Amino acid sequence: NQINEKEARLRTLTTGDDVNINAASKVVKEIGDLKTSLALMKLNTHNSVRELLTDEQKLKFDTMPKQQGEGRGNQRNGMRNNRQPRGQK
Repeated sequence: NQINEKEARLRTLTTGDDVNINAASKVVKEIGDLKTSLALMKLNTHNSVRELLTDEQKLKFDTMPKQQGEGRGNQRNGMRNNRQPRGQK
């Protein structure tokens, strides 16, 4: 994923003794551009799907909670779909 790669690059540029502010600033702008592009793609996809729906379906669609993480479930802190991380009881 390009955003993750850029964020890793930013961490590299901003840690250690020789912090390169100009290069880091450029990467921050690139991350912002990628996130903006992604948000616009999501918006267009959402709108394209909505255009296919009936009025009744649109009501349900519009009240559905927005999915964060695109179907990856809750993987923060090792949790998978509200279960204990593997190897733990």
